[in-house]
Formats: sequence, structure tokens, C-alpha cells
Amino acid sequence: MAEIAEKLNKLESSVCSDAKAIAEEIISSAKSKKKQLLQISEDKLLEEFFKYSQGEIKKIKADYLKKISHIRFETKQQKFAYRTKKIEELFNKIKIRLIDFTKTSEYTEYLDKLLKKAEGVKAFDNNTVVNVKPCDMDNSVLKTKFGEKLNADKSIELGGITIFYPDDNMFCDFSLDSALKKEKEEFINNFNLEL
Repeated sequence: MAEIAEKLNKLESSVCSDAKAIAEEIISSAKSKKKQLLQISEDKLLEEFFKYSQGEIKKIKADYLKKISHIRFETKQQKFAYRTKKIEELFNKIKIRLIDFTKTSEYTEYLDKLLKKAEGVKAFDNNTVVNVKPCDMDNSVLKTKFGEKLNADKSIELGGITIFYPDDNMFCDFSLDSALKKEKEEFINNFNLEL
């Protein structure tokens, strides 16, 4: 019986040893599988976070570019408004100086030169109409030269003359208003006012 007990002890010891080895192999495999699954989950989570952060970076960049574009547009608008204001101020000062000029004796000489210039373009005839600003109707040079053909024109604010030749349907504009307007347009188009 001792022999049977010894064989049973050996068998039990062998089975326990095999079971222990199998259990250790299962535990080791489970740990390895756990580590592998954790690595896969971690990689997947990192990949999702990377994609998310790339999307957020794109949004931030798009917002930044939009804000920069808006700021540039506003700056250009402000520069344009400031430039326009400065041009208006400049031409208003010129306008005031022209008005002051029309109150001098040099203005009468200037009108005489304009009349000669106009006659150089086309000689005056009996139907020629000369238009002046209302307050120039009392100008002695103009009254002497044109008398009843002199016409007050409210559209002429600064001075000078416009002449209409009805027989030829021809109009000549020698007004200071037109000259100033032309100069302003040329200034705006050709003079690059950097701010």
C-alpha cells in the first residue's frame, strides 16, 4: 500500500506541477495579452487624440487667418478714409484760396486772359453766350465785352467762365470749378499718397 500511496503522491505531485506550469503559462499569456491590448488601446487613443489636435490646429489657424484678413481690411478702410479726408482738406484749402483770388484785381486780369484764350479756340459772334458765377455779373471787363450776352450760372461757384456757341453747338469750359475738379481727379489717380 505504501507503494500505491507513493505512486499517488508522485502522480499528485506531477499533476500539481503540470497544473502549476499550465497556470503560470496561462497567467503569463494573459499578462502578455493584457499588455498587447493595452498597447493597442493606447495607440488607438493616441491616434484619435492626434487627429483631434490636428483638427483643432486647423480651426485655430483658420480663425487666425480670418482675423488677420479682417484686421487688414479694416486697416485699408481706415487708411482710405484718412487719405480721402486729407485730400478733401487739401482741396478745400485750395478752394478757399481760389475764392480769395477771385476777390482780387488779378482775377479780373485772369478773366481777360481766359477771354483771349477762348477767342483763340473760336471767335465770339453775336450768339455767343458767356456764363459766369452770379457775383461776377458786375465785373467791368465782362460787362464791357459781352453786355447782355453775359449770363449768371449758379453751377459756377468758384469763378472763371464757360462759353456756349449755339450756332456750332459748342461748349468751352474755362471755369475754376472744372479746373479744380480735374486737378483733384488727376491728384487722386496719379499721386500715390502713402500712409
